[in-house]
Amino acid sequence: MTESIFIHYHLDVAILLALTLLTLWLSRIAIRRKQADAKLPSGLFALLALILVAGIISSEYAEDDVREQIKQLVSGLSPTFAYELQSKGHAKITLETSPDDSTYLDIIEREKAWLKLNPHVADIYTYRRLPDGEIVFIADSETDYNHDGKYEGDREQRTAIGEHYDNPSPETLKALDGEAAFDTEIVTDKWGTWVSFNQPMFDHQGRVEAVLGVDFPASSWLNAILVVRVTSLVISYILILTIISSTSLNILMKSEVDAHKRTELALLAAKKAADAASLAKSVFLANMSHEIRTPMNSIIGYSILLLDSPLDTEQRGYVVNLSSSADSLLVLINDILDFSKIEAGQVVLEAIPYSLDETIDNLKHLLTPNVQAKGLRFVVDIQPRGLVLVGDPLRIRQILLNLLSNAIKFTHAGEVTFDVSWMACKSIPHEGRLRCTVRDTGIGIPADKITQLFRRFSQLDASTTRRYGGSGLGLMISHELTSLMGGSIQVSSTPGQGSVFTVDIPAKLNTESLPSL
Repeated sequence: MTESIFIHYHLDVAILLALTLLTLWLSRIAIRRKQADAKLPSGLFALLALILVAGIISSEYAEDDVREQIKQLVSGLSPTFAYELQSKGHAKITLETSPDDSTYLDIIEREKAWLKLNPHVADIYTYRRLPDGEIVFIADSETDYNHDGKYEGDREQRTAIGEHYDNPSPETLKALDGEAAFDTEIVTDKWGTWVSFNQPMFDHQGRVEAVLGVDFPASSWLNAILVVRVTSLVISYILILTIISSTSLNILMKSEVDAHKRTELALLAAKKAADAASLAKSVFLANMSHEIRTPMNSIIGYSILLLDSPLDTEQRGYVVNLSSSADSLLVLINDILDFSKIEAGQVVLEAIPYSLDETIDNLKHLLTPNVQAKGLRFVVDIQPRGLVLVGDPLRIRQILLNLLSNAIKFTHAGEVTFDVSWMACKSIPHEGRLRCTVRDTGIGIPADKITQLFRRFSQLDASTTRRYGGSGLGLMISHELTSLMGGSIQVSSTPGQGSVFTVDIPAKLNTESLPSL
């Protein structure tokens, strides 16, 4: 029987050991895949060994407990039934007793009745050792093994008086010697597979005249033992699996945290290196811009002096070209210097009173020659007039100059309009926003190119033959300066019709200059 093999060879214990080793191996693979040098803690193996030993001991105790329960169950029945059969004259039955003998038939009926009252018992019978040492059956009734209420087939029929008892076990012989014995060894005969309890029966002189045998189905007995053994071992494995899983998970999580920490440290180091490189680059650009500015100012100054001196037409043309190129180069140097300051975080914004009208009029005066040279209309509207605001007028002028210069550069016909307004905050009257809108009727910007406007060194036409020139830094610098002031720049455009740039910057009125009402 499969159950007998499991119990006899302790295969359930072997399976538990195999599952434990398999679980350890799988957890080791999972850990090594995540971290090659990671190991399970040595204390874990000692703990697992302790649990295994405890589980095996527990299963053995559980098995012994079940054996004892079965023994008590059967041994509690046997003496009572043996005494009853003794009182009915079992000792009178001999090998010559007729199958129709009333005493014999009464004993057979009592056996059948006991089997009906105790369905967990498979068979009840008696056997005796003859003077020549042969062991034979005496009273073995019909037995309804399949519990269908019928006695059918040779297996369920009554055993004849005197039939030989084959292969007696040591417990059988012990019972014949007068000692009750529980035979836990599995016995298989022509009637089935059993474990048996053997209860001596005595005559009136106190001698063993026969033995009452009570068979318990081996399958039920083995199943009961196997269930308690497996239950104990399964509980042990669940505990082992929980410990291994939690330990492995803890190692994997620690490995993941360590990996994240290493990545964060690497990223931090890379960021520091990038910041240092960016700062060094910005410092270099600022220094170079300052160094280049000095000779450039000299070139521009001497160009102005030359233009004021008597020159022929050809010489004057050379000097005009030289002065124009120097001015363009100085604008580029200033852009690079501003760019380097922004990258290095060295831009310092002022908060001083300034006249909005004066700032805008200066811009108009500066740009009017370029507008007139291209034959454009330049419309400037300030609402309201006469405001004195608190802010950084030079940076505001720089932002607006970049936007207006671009509008004039990219407009070949039509007009450039410049609307300036200040909108007070309802809750705090002296605080509000300065809104400046630049509109042109120029070439416009494709919708898919608008996002490139405020990128560093970005131009809509990046080819070497682009018509308009420029460093591509102006709009980026304007955007960064506006953001530093807490404002924003919005753009809308239609190719071929023109563009609209709107600058919105927080601004305060200089309260000391507010007119009294």
